[in-house]
Amino acid sequence: MLGQTPSPAHALHNFVQCNKYAEREIAHYYSLSEYKLALIETASLALLLIITLCAPWTEARSDTQPLSHKDRDGALSTRLAYVITGDISLDEISREGLQGLSLYLQDHTAIEPEAPMGVDLESDTLSLYPLIYWPMPSSGQSPSQAALARLETYMRNGGLVIFDTRDAASNFNATPSAETLFLQSLLSGLSVPPLEEIPTNHV
Repeated sequence: MLGQTPSPAHALHNFVQCNKYAEREIAHYYSLSEYKLALIETASLALLLIITLCAPWTEARSDTQPLSHKDRDGALSTRLAYVITGDISLDEISREGLQGLSLYLQDHTAIEPEAPMGVDLESDTLSLYPLIYWPMPSSGQSPSQAALARLETYMRNGGLVIFDTRDAASNFNATPSAETLFLQSLLSGLSVPPLEEIPTNHV
């Protein structure tokens, strides 16, 4: 455990309160319109993670380079991961949210994830992590084609990616947010199933 951690409800409130879209079967976006729904959302995502963590899933490494210390750490334990955006505040929210979800899994399931790990899409071994959370920045440079190809391979082999536009609570008009535009640009370079908006009765 890394220091004092927030409660699962509070951490997941910060983590999933503004999600908007979901990718069928692979990438999921969760909406959280009220704080009191935090535990319900946590339980739903926890169930999805149990299925993902328990499913047979292997991916051959595409190179023969030795594992880094970070990769060895990821290989020896179950950890949820988040994409490092370079925004210190955003990365900390990602870490806290996944830490809260990890605590929930420890308390309510037989799965005992270690502390979440920040990953670099350009260099880290993605296949070591069953779930990768990726909050969309409002600006910045998209990953390289090589990184996007690695992400496609990760998803094709059963990895779960959560793309979070973080704008569901504030964007009620037809004008897409900067985060949504970034996601649209990103998806134009990815071969993924079509996205659909979360239905209003989703829990």
